[in-house]
Amino acid sequence: MFVHVSALQRGGSLREGDKVSFEIGQDQRTGKSKAESVSVIRGTCGLRPVQRVDGFKPVNDVHGHKAGDELLSQLASRLARTSHGRALVARLGGDEFAFLLQTADPAAPKKLAEEICGVCREPFVIADAMIEVGASIGFASSALSHEEMTRLYDQADFALYQAKRNAPGTALAFSPEHHHSLSRLTVIEHAFRDGSVNQHISLAFQPIFDVANNTVTAFEALARWHHPVLGPVSPAEFIPVAERLGHIKQLTRTLLSMALQEARFWPHHIRLSFNLSARDLSSSDHAMRLLALIANSGIEPSRIDLEITETAILTDLERARVIADAFRSAGIGISLDDFGTGYSSLMHLHSMPLTKIKIDRSFVTNIEDDPASVKIVRSLIRMADDMGLDCIVEGIETKAEMATICDLGGRFIQGYHISRPLTAADARAFAEGARASLAS
Repeated sequence: MFVHVSALQRGGSLREGDKVSFEIGQDQRTGKSKAESVSVIRGTCGLRPVQRVDGFKPVNDVHGHKAGDELLSQLASRLARTSHGRALVARLGGDEFAFLLQTADPAAPKKLAEEICGVCREPFVIADAMIEVGASIGFASSALSHEEMTRLYDQADFALYQAKRNAPGTALAFSPEHHHSLSRLTVIEHAFRDGSVNQHISLAFQPIFDVANNTVTAFEALARWHHPVLGPVSPAEFIPVAERLGHIKQLTRTLLSMALQEARFWPHHIRLSFNLSARDLSSSDHAMRLLALIANSGIEPSRIDLEITETAILTDLERARVIADAFRSAGIGISLDDFGTGYSSLMHLHSMPLTKIKIDRSFVTNIEDDPASVKIVRSLIRMADDMGLDCIVEGIETKAEMATICDLGGRFIQGYHISRPLTAADARAFAEGARASLAS
């Protein structure tokens, strides 16, 4: 935590002559304060914007760490000038900074946060190169009571996460809606820390259909979690938590073991498609453990497809390629999920040992009425065929969408129009129906 603010009860607002004390250490790279503690005598409002620099890692990767350090130093100078006389600024570590502001003006926090976003967007000149970055900011405000101030950092940090996720490069205030989400997030985190998540995690299986042979060709395993208090918890909620807390690798191993166990009941022609996160592609040791699970499962590796996203690849392209090569050497297929949504998807067709691509549903929704989507999907299907890759079109939800995809040459399809995700028992019955269809 950047700062703990403790309040000494006193009536009225902060006035000239009131004591404000800071115990400050210096950050060697930026020259900015690295606050260890702050004690503030009660004012009318406290603000903590928490800022994260967007695009900092590529600067280190492309220009080197010396340039990254110089960027941080220049950025720190801008932040100091912008917040001078208005807020305390300190570097949290890495590319994160924080500010502490006291003001009676309720509009001041947002104004300062937006100014910070603005100065961060202005180009930096480092070693004769012009570098552009951005900043995402979350901020929260509270009366200076001890109970509220102890929550302030977590609230600002949550707002920062939402800004990064939904509106990069902007400033976002912690809201009442965020309060509900943060409370829910706290429960989710606790379940990972005490291990109770393992008691309620399960899998659903969504069929992937081969229209050429009129049969199921694979099931995609989808994580499901029904919390005893929260009820259903979406993977979009708990997977990022597992990644942030360092539990994702164990969760992946648990879910893969469950999926492999279930796949033993399917006909041998039906494949298992399983999703990996970015963290799953960051460790060779973890990859070897996944390979060991598969080798000991009794399932032929050639029946398994591991799905990766472009985001996972971009985290560390070279390491992801090495690990993907290891999976391919074992006979496992590699699918690039959400294809077409990233700016460098075409590059990954050459750099990664892919066997399949999955066209994102954003190109499929109402495709029968969208000539542009028709052209894109037709081109992607043809390109995959030319490169010897299977192409799965996902997100098909209507009869019209399915008819259009089939007219465009799509062979492998997935979506609610075929089937919603099924329980393990229903997937077995669905698979048995496919077995009977092949036998007839």
